[in-house]
Amino acid sequence: MRRSELEALIPDQGATYDVIVAGGGPAGIGAALAAASNGAKTLLLEARSAFGGVAALAMWMPMNRLLLDGGQRGGVQDLIVDKIRSFGEDASVTGRVDFINGDGLDVHPDYLRLAILELLEERGCHYRLYSPVTEVLLDGVMVRGVGVAAKEGRQIFHSQIVVDATGDGDVAFLAGAEMVEGREEDGRHMPVSLVFALANVDVERALAWKKTNREAFESAIKEAADEGYAVAAWYSLDRTTIPGVVNVNNGAFGDDSLIRGKGQRYLRFWQADC
Repeated sequence: MRRSELEALIPDQGATYDVIVAGGGPAGIGAALAAASNGAKTLLLEARSAFGGVAALAMWMPMNRLLLDGGQRGGVQDLIVDKIRSFGEDASVTGRVDFINGDGLDVHPDYLRLAILELLEERGCHYRLYSPVTEVLLDGVMVRGVGVAAKEGRQIFHSQIVVDATGDGDVAFLAGAEMVEGREEDGRHMPVSLVFALANVDVERALAWKKTNREAFESAIKEAADEGYAVAAWYSLDRTTIPGVVNVNNGAFGDDSLIRGKGQRYLRFWQADC
């Protein structure tokens, strides 16, 4: 696209849209592409420097359920899958299939960011980065627009529909919706999943070792916990698009009685193929 065409997708202060989507992670991308593809004048707002949310930051963490039994699902999912695959084998690999994971892709984060930008531009969806929603415009009880804190100062955008895909419910909270914090049992929050990638790994050997030496792996994690390290309840390894690099995903509390109790059946299924 020419610069003049790209600049046309940058929203003007006070502009009016049919749909505004707050949050540029996978949910927001899906909502924005669906709206724009169906002819709605759409604006996508993202607080940070890139679209893709956790999927673009967590370095090949699986993007599950993009496929259906290995084939197409239709709709927005197909748009994303086709775009990613158009970049070739360097862009993605097929993810694992087990009780938790399935029908997904492990996508190179840079290719994912590129795919999202190209899809938004191809469908004429306006977008802004570095634009966290900090206020809402109310007409009675209806949200009719949002304000963002931008480099150039407060920016206002109007719309008939606002989709809250922020993950934290920012739009709902600013609109006065009742919110709850933490889980019902004790108010505890889920911990941050410190997803990361390891380089210089014999990937196939590492995956095979973890699957066949589960007791040794879990013993090492327990030993780390006993020494005072913060550990998660589970860890999984995934292939990436770069030889010798493996993604490490993790989550939940390692010391949580609820996880060890009523969640134990869930974890057994999870661990079966991690």
